[in-house]
Amino acid sequence: MELNLNKIIGTNIQKLRKLNNEKQKELSKILGITEQALSHYEQGIRRIKADTLIIIANKYKVSLDYFIDLTNYSSFTRKG
Repeated sequence: MELNLNKIIGTNIQKLRKLNNEKQKELSKILGITEQALSHYEQGIRRIKADTLIIIANKYKVSLDYFIDLTNYSSFTRKG
């Protein structure tokens, strides 16, 4: 299974935004980006910049590793 980190991160951004009942318009304004750019981040079309991801993490009070939670995507086995 191929991992698409952009898609995983984007899906988690969208989950946080929706859990907080925010529209793309509201979050994009806070981030200083267009709604289209935010939409592309959420769909995994575009790679998000680290500083933008930090702003989102601070806003929603989550750690950066929240966005790349790979527990459901494990494709390796532990040796030893």
